[in-house]
Amino acid sequence: VGQGINYTVRFDRASGASADARLPTGAITLSGLDGIIPAGCEGLTLVNGRATCATSFATTGTRVLMAGYGGDGNYLGDISSRFSQQVTTQQTATTIRGITPKGGSVYGQPVTLQVEVDGNAALGSPTGSVTVSLGAASCSAPLQAIAGTGNASGSCVISNAAAGTGQLLAANYAGNASDGGGYAGSKSADGQTYDVAPAATSTSLASSSATPQ
Repeated sequence: VGQGINYTVRFDRASGASADARLPTGAITLSGLDGIIPAGCEGLTLVNGRATCATSFATTGTRVLMAGYGGDGNYLGDISSRFSQQVTTQQTATTIRGITPKGGSVYGQPVTLQVEVDGNAALGSPTGSVTVSLGAASCSAPLQAIAGTGNASGSCVISNAAAGTGQLLAANYAGNASDGGGYAGSKSADGQTYDVAPAATSTSLASSSATPQ
């Protein structure tokens, strides 16, 4: 998805034609079985019997294309055989960009995590959300586009992380293909950890005198 694709159509002389016979001239158009013409692939001029177009697709799936030729004074029109193109999701990279407080927190203290998902500017920024986990606790970070890039960022707060040292940090982006987008999911790098120290307590003892009966 979003990646540039070049299609080349070649026309040959008719079987048995002399080598001196002219190559087909005119124009050809690529179209899908659904009648949709890929951007940039309409009315392509034949040069030396060839025509090329560059296009891309914004959604996943199998594209079945055919080339249609209208003919010229020496050659009849023709339609090519079907050509199948599988369009898959665009890869992403998910990164934990920041955590507050840095260096560790105390049990019960909110922990804010910032994440980024890198995509492809030609496709637009990834959409959806990223699930961020600290040990067994997690939160969901809604993504917002970073202007001028194909990336997106988000943040969320975990308030219920258990105390413990070396707790694993992870960010998981599920992709957006299920919502009609073109991005695959990705996970942050393994091995990131964070410490949550036990909270201090304050214990006091009070006494009261009993009232005689």
